[in-house]
Amino acid sequence: VLLMIERVLEVPNAQLEIATLKNSIDKDLKLAGQIQKFMLPPWSIVNDDFVMSYIYEPHAQVSGDLHEFFPIGNHRYISIVGDISGHGISAALCMTPIQLFVKNLFATQSQENLTPNFILTQLNNIFCNNFKQSEYMTCLIILWDFENNHLVYHSAGHPDMLCLDFKQRKLIPINPD
Repeated sequence: VLLMIERVLEVPNAQLEIATLKNSIDKDLKLAGQIQKFMLPPWSIVNDDFVMSYIYEPHAQVSGDLHEFFPIGNHRYISIVGDISGHGISAALCMTPIQLFVKNLFATQSQENLTPNFILTQLNNIFCNNFKQSEYMTCLIILWDFENNHLVYHSAGHPDMLCLDFKQRKLIPINPD
C-alpha cells in the first residue's frame, strides 16, 4: 500500500516536470522561428527596377522553407525559393546549412557563375552528399534581368511561379514547358 501511495504522490511531480519541459521546448521553438524569420530577405523591396513583396507563413513554428533574394549587378537579381521535405524541427535543421551554403555561394562566387543551373547543381551536390536519401528538397531559382527585360528560371520539383496580371486581376501560372 505504501508503494501505491508513493506512486500516486509522484504523479503531480511528473506532471509538473512534463509541463516545465513543454514550456521550455515551446520557448526554444519560438526563438528558432524568430531566428528563421530574421534570416529572410526584407518582406518588401522597392528600387528603380521593381517592387517586390512576399508573405511568409510557415506551417509550424519552424520550417524547412528557403527564400533568398540577391542583387548580382547590371539590374539583375536572383531569387531562390525552396522547401525541405517534412515539417517542423527536422526540416528546419536541414534547411539551416542549406541557407548558410547559399549565402556563402553568393559571397564567394563571381557574378558570371551565379546562374540558375550552377546554383541548382551546387545545391544538388551539397544535398546528395550530406543528407539521407529519404530527405529531399524542392527548389525554384529565378534570374531577373531588368536591363534586357528577360526572366530565366529553373525548377527542381518546386511548384510553378505565379504572375499577377493587374489588368485582368488574376494569377497566371508561369510554366517553363
